[in-house]
Amino acid sequence: MTSPASILGSQSPKLKSLPPLSLYVHIPWCLKKCPYCDFNSHAIRGEGSQAPEEEYVAALIRDLEFALQDVWGRRLSSVFFGGGTPSLFSAKAIDTILTAVRTLLPLEHFAEVTLEANPGTFETQKFADFRAAGINRLSIGIQSFNAQHLKAL
Repeated sequence: MTSPASILGSQSPKLKSLPPLSLYVHIPWCLKKCPYCDFNSHAIRGEGSQAPEEEYVAALIRDLEFALQDVWGRRLSSVFFGGGTPSLFSAKAIDTILTAVRTLLPLEHFAEVTLEANPGTFETQKFADFRAAGINRLSIGIQSFNAQHLKAL
């Protein structure tokens, strides 16, 4: 079997610096589970029920701390909150996550910080609060603007 060293010769390529990373943060809760969705997501059950926000945020931060040894010295060029429906979480929870990210890893100055949001899960003040927390881009999930198509979906 041919080894990589024999193909490249004695000189393996050297990076001047480690390339930046992108961080994906999965928030797996939704108001309801859509039948076409293949992602790990779960409906919030019962009227007035909420996702276990505090516990989940703490677990995400522990997971990031655990992974630091594998990414130490790398900077982040983007952070993407996906799901599920991350806009169901409070701006305070998103701010707590982003504060931990910024504390543990260097976030590039003009990094794109995206939050997936579904129509009906946010309002003007919540948008302002997400912006204040550091969100600078929204990814809005819209399957159709046609009521009949939505019903069929």
